[in-house]
Amino acid sequence: MVVIGYGGQDKAINDRIVDWMESHLSHTMVVVNRAGERMVRQARGAIARGIPRWQERGRATMIHLSFEDVSAADYLSAVGLRAAPRAIRSSKRKAPP
Repeated sequence: MVVIGYGGQDKAINDRIVDWMESHLSHTMVVVNRAGERMVRQARGAIARGIPRWQERGRATMIHLSFEDVSAADYLSAVGLRAAPRAIRSSKRKAPP
């Protein structure tokens, strides 16, 4: 799943995302949001708890850019097809300097 620009504030949307992520261990998510980890801290309930847990398990990746600034290389890296660029963070990748 690719989530673009969503802030995690709508309970109904959060419930659908969480249900989908929890329905199968093969489900992964890429979140594109320039606010990055701040978005997670400001999100409601299940998303605020879920994203860090999914990141720890290698199932969620954050791209800390605006949608219009995301390149194909950024996306490919987020889904594990290339080396991590500057704006991507997951449990397997270190934060940019």
